[in-house]
Amino acid sequence: GMSVLERLDQELKNRGDLFRRHGVQDLKGYRRAEPDAEMPRILLIIDEFQEFFTTDDRISHDSSLLLDRLVRQGRAFGIHLLLGSQTLAGAYSLARSTIGQMAVRIALQCSESDAHLILSEENTAARLLSRPGEAIYNDANGLFEGNHPFQVVWLSDQLREEYLRKVAAMATQRHLNLPPATVFEGNAAADIADNHLLSEVLHERPKERLAPRAWLGAAVAIKDPTQVLFRRQGGTNLLIVGQQEELALGILTSCLLSLAPQLTSAESVESADSAANGANGAGRLSTFYVLDGTRPESPEAGFWRKLKSELPIDAQIVTTRDA
Repeated sequence: GMSVLERLDQELKNRGDLFRRHGVQDLKGYRRAEPDAEMPRILLIIDEFQEFFTTDDRISHDSSLLLDRLVRQGRAFGIHLLLGSQTLAGAYSLARSTIGQMAVRIALQCSESDAHLILSEENTAARLLSRPGEAIYNDANGLFEGNHPFQVVWLSDQLREEYLRKVAAMATQRHLNLPPATVFEGNAAADIADNHLLSEVLHERPKERLAPRAWLGAAVAIKDPTQVLFRRQGGTNLLIVGQQEELALGILTSCLLSLAPQLTSAESVESADSAANGANGAGRLSTFYVLDGTRPESPEAGFWRKLKSELPIDAQIVTTRDA
């Protein structure tokens, strides 16, 4: 969740720089100045936002500052927030000054303390709500005269699925090509096929001679997949410690698949240089030595030899006995 706030904060800064360059103050002015430019509105929805503040730590402090900045400045840049919580009471919650910047509030049945916080000190109408789904809509910063009682809508699972299918169909009809959603599932391993940077390396050999990168897996944040650089300097080594052979094998395989095309490309250039200077070893590609310590009875036994047979990688598979 923190990475989402940081990403939106960066988007806020980027849009601010664009607006200053065009001499405009808001999204409407930018669209008028750049009619062909794409800058969609962004709606951030956080359910149970109080989870940011359950512990008094750095995340709680930083998220409070970022939420406050997005609430105060976001509207002009087309960034809006929709926050939901079961309670606003307690020591760890959104700052009162931040709530004061949110003009529209919806209160369902709640305690008197929550009624004060979500509406205003003089407006405790929310604690008088009695029916399930009965609520108060207030678009006047919680003032009593802004109260509008209403009954919330209820969607069955079947109806909700139907609406979602219609939205998906509408997106298809409008030819919307959006990047895949970033979904973090803490108990699921990352899929190497989703690594677009690795796909680019595999399909288009890099022209620049950069330090080879090995991708380890998906980042637990909205950023590029986690990688390690193998520079030509001391200490450029990688140590992986763990007890799950299958997961370790996944990381090591990802490293091999990442490095092979990059090193082959870089070494080919060096080989051509060496051949021009009359040196030996022209045309030699990178060699990987894999010390296979897999137990014979392990389900993963024989994996490395099978991988070598199926991929054009110059690899020497060494068993523990031959080490």
